[in-house]
Amino acid sequence: MITKFRTQFERIKTPSQVGDRVVATYALVVDDAGRRELKQVGEKDLYSEIQSHKESVDIKNILMRYANGDVSALNQRIGVFMDATQFPKSYAEMYQRVQEGENFFNDLPLEIRSEFNHNPMEFFSAIGTERFSAFLSKYVKTPDPQPPIPAPEPPLVQNNSGGEV
Repeated sequence: MITKFRTQFERIKTPSQVGDRVVATYALVVDDAGRRELKQVGEKDLYSEIQSHKESVDIKNILMRYANGDVSALNQRIGVFMDATQFPKSYAEMYQRVQEGENFFNDLPLEIRSEFNHNPMEFFSAIGTERFSAFLSKYVKTPDPQPPIPAPEPPLVQNNSGGEV
């Protein structure tokens, strides 16, 4: 009996699973208590989204744009201009910033931490809410705002004949 070995030209065909046309979209939601939860926020017609890009990825259209003087037609990415000098440069630096935030929270007095159930995520997610404003008014004394200084009256201009204008 002769054993036949498979070659590179005799591939095993494995069909891929067909997906759904409509897929659910999810988002990480942080509630008022600072708990993180993954929730379904909608649905998306994946096939129509793919088809909406049909004209922009057609090689004939791309080359026509380039021939008409659009050199960005062959660029892989669109440039983004921003000041990122303060951004973390690695995962370790990013994690260090998170640790600094947690250390800041842990250095707060015990009564302040207990207001937020000793949870830094709950503390930081409350910033900008009415709950946080009430917290600030309870623990931080702010000076009363000064009344605005009235603007001086503009001087009256006299014309050459001695009358007011």
